[in-house]
Amino acid sequence: LGTLTFLIFSTATSNPLLTNFLSQLSHPKQQGKTLGFMESISGLGGCLGALGAGFLFSAVNTNWPYWVGAIMMGACTLFAIRTIPYNATSQARVSGLGNQI
Repeated sequence: LGTLTFLIFSTATSNPLLTNFLSQLSHPKQQGKTLGFMESISGLGGCLGALGAGFLFSAVNTNWPYWVGAIMMGACTLFAIRTIPYNATSQARVSGLGNQI
């Protein structure tokens, strides 16, 4: 129950922040496309993640979905750190978004 509460709280707080961050990074004429793409990928990730984890849980071992999730989370974190340009984060701080980044 504690883990579920933490998951709900973290998702409820991180999704609006991520949406705001992506809308600030994208060009004003591309914001709709960017946010639509983000929502599409988020939904696709939920479906494919559940299917993949179910397969790993039943076919391989009950611990494998957690290990694969941890590896993917680490890889995505490294990718995000290398991909987000330094100028975008410093520009967001100058424009008043420093508390949200």
